[in-house]
Amino acid sequence: MLSQDEYKSKIMEITPGRLHPLLKGIYRTVIPENESIKTIDYMQSVPETLPDKHIRNVSIHPSREEMLTTLPTEGKVAELGVDEGNFSEQILSITEPESLFLVDVWETERYGEEEMRKVKKKFDDLAEVSIVRERSEIALSEFEDDFFDLVYIDTTHSYEQTSKELYVSQRKVKEDGVIAGHDYCVGNVSKGVPYGVISAVHEFCIQENWQISHLSLETDGYRSFALEKINS
Repeated sequence: MLSQDEYKSKIMEITPGRLHPLLKGIYRTVIPENESIKTIDYMQSVPETLPDKHIRNVSIHPSREEMLTTLPTEGKVAELGVDEGNFSEQILSITEPESLFLVDVWETERYGEEEMRKVKKKFDDLAEVSIVRERSEIALSEFEDDFFDLVYIDTTHSYEQTSKELYVSQRKVKEDGVIAGHDYCVGNVSKGVPYGVISAVHEFCIQENWQISHLSLETDGYRSFALEKINS
């Protein structure tokens, strides 16, 4: 019997090159990669719905930029997952933070040295912006507890990583602080890659008594969320 890698190789040998991107998406949907399999396994352990108390106060916004206008201003902010810094510019202009920490490893093929250089070019001259090249959960752990007014998560979108970031962020935001993030959706449909953000967020809300206070509703489906602690 052929292994998965051998099976994939045989298929690629008989498929025209122009069809490879489409085939890649179909292949990942039918035979997910290890990380996708892990995400699916974790998602199956999460409750199917959120109790009413976790969503009764949610506000809906047309975009994540509009959502930003309702979040803390002039505070201490961390953005986890920066890419080229395009959304960082929105955070800076809309929330006018006292300090903004841009955290990313910039070590993958898609998000690497070139993207980091663009970020440095955009923000190096701004005293309120600090660029931190480190894994998100490690970088956050270096800050004092109750330090941030807002943490915005946009990294790998896996259940495991998002969960780590939510739990670390909980310690690092102030009592009335906000934990927000991107890609609150089932995944990248065109590439057949499932995300674990929704599952991680719902599980966190139930276990730690937080609520979804804001959601953006972009047509493309890549939506953002904001969480606040439920006052007992």
